Amino acid sequence: MVLALLSLLVAALLLIAQRDYKRMLAYSSIEHMGLLALGAAAGGRLALTAVLLHVLGHGLGKSVLFIGSGTILHATGSSRVAAVRGLLARSPLLGGAFGLALLALLGLPPFSLFASELGIFRAGFQDGIGWAVAVALVLLLVIVAAVGRIGSRMILGSPLSAQPPDAETAAGAAEPVLAAVAAGAPQAAAQPAAGAGDRRATEASGAPEAASAEPVLVAVATPAAHSAETGAGTDAAEAAPAEASDEEPGGPAKAGASAGAEPVKVPAGVAVAMVAGLVACGLLGVTAGPLQSILDNAAQVVVP
Repeated sequence: MVLALLSLLVAALLLIAQRDYKRMLAYSSIEHMGLLALGAAAGGRLALTAVLLHVLGHGLGKSVLFIGSGTILHATGSSRVAAVRGLLARSPLLGGAFGLALLALLGLPPFSLFASELGIFRAGFQDGIGWAVAVALVLLLVIVAAVGRIGSRMILGSPLSAQPPDAETAAGAAEPVLAAVAAGAPQAAAQPAAGAGDRRATEASGAPEAASAEPVLVAVATPAAHSAETGAGTDAAEAAPAEASDEEPGGPAKAGASAGAEPVKVPAGVAVAMVAGLVACGLLGVTAGPLQSILDNAAQVVVP
């Protein structure tokens, strides 16, 4: 029971500020291992039957997510959440399957993880560890909120390069350089000439520097205007919030953002595997069918 609650706590803390969707899946596995430990702590035939069903359902749902994350990584070149936007718009099959698998992983009906988690919680209350089940439910709410936030950012919305161009970002990037050049030109023109204060020497020393500032101003203003017109700074503006500090220099998120609007091609084998996994997980949630007797017999081996 202690290991179960610690696993759920660690998973919740790691998922709150997660920015990598592959790590999100890994930390989600820690959460589900905690639920299995909670069922083992409760004991009894109901708890162990629910644990066995949870193992099977988690294996199906997590396999769909692993296949989907590999396809996303191949398409975007990055495992960062900031590099994946509008997945449903880019590929309805991949985005829909990935989103449904996330719902299954969070234990929502009609998937089997809903039935297995409900069985684990019922067994916990029946066996006198209701307080541990209550703590686990609170931690699960945190986990559901964290995973839901990450999943919605990846699946919903518009692709990165489809966002409207941000002219203020391009113009703001040029402001420090423009200010430095504008401040340097008067200073150079105001410097007295070395010597007897010959006016021609002063003009000769100041005029070239003031004139040399003009090409710099033009050179700075031209790319800023061009980027404002073409929307070249869109990807940087989209990925700039909290994720920017977590990116490696020249990391993969930049490459993923450049391909943010390209349609994602899902191989036929990958599509069949993801759909089959979701269907199997859904059927297990509706009814265990022939597996019900097998799960009961397996649980009876441990608890006669």
